[in-house]
Amino acid sequence: MSDYPGKYFVIDGADGCGKTTQVNLLEDHLKDKGYDVISIREPGGTEIGEQIREVLRNPSNSRMTPITEFFLLSAARSQLIHEVVIPALKKGKIVLSDRCKFSTEAYQGEAGGMGLAPVKYTADYLFSEYNLKIDGGVIVLPDDSELEALLEEEKHIDRYHQKAIEFHLKVNKAYRRIAKENGLEIIRYIKGEKGKEIEAIMRMQQPMRAYFDSLLIN
Repeated sequence: MSDYPGKYFVIDGADGCGKTTQVNLLEDHLKDKGYDVISIREPGGTEIGEQIREVLRNPSNSRMTPITEFFLLSAARSQLIHEVVIPALKKGKIVLSDRCKFSTEAYQGEAGGMGLAPVKYTADYLFSEYNLKIDGGVIVLPDDSELEALLEEEKHIDRYHQKAIEFHLKVNKAYRRIAKENGLEIIRYIKGEKGKEIEAIMRMQQPMRAYFDSLLIN
């Protein structure tokens, strides 16, 4: 558990699964219950981080290597933790993070071929510098069979959505390992039928709310 009076919760997972929508709904839910909550996103969340985000996601940067991605992501994360996360935790706030170090482990470490050692070492060093610990987290994942159609729908968004299906299958596999090793909940992505999109979103949201509510009770 964290050494701070606040809570640091993460919502991570595959591209195109609606994590941001889930984070926003969870933030509203927790605020309705009286908690002081902020939401952040990785990469981003600070002026420096948002500039890095634009570089990382720009489709014209197709030659960017996983190592370059890794150092840019680590720089953005360092700034975010220093500038936003720690001050909020010190004030007793709940911080909901849309992605975290687990994304780097899955995308650059495993799917990108960097290997886990440098990714974990850097993340562990950064977290230890601030005595930061993750107080709970969920990973939103589609079934492997749903990946290709999901990515096809959103391939116009950024570089990551345009990567080959084999890359994203590796990401999914990495996330399943990460969830098991770190005691994280997996929330299965549900694609809503036409006219029933909100119902599908809430079917994902309900177990997420139950999970985080349980952590705040204990």
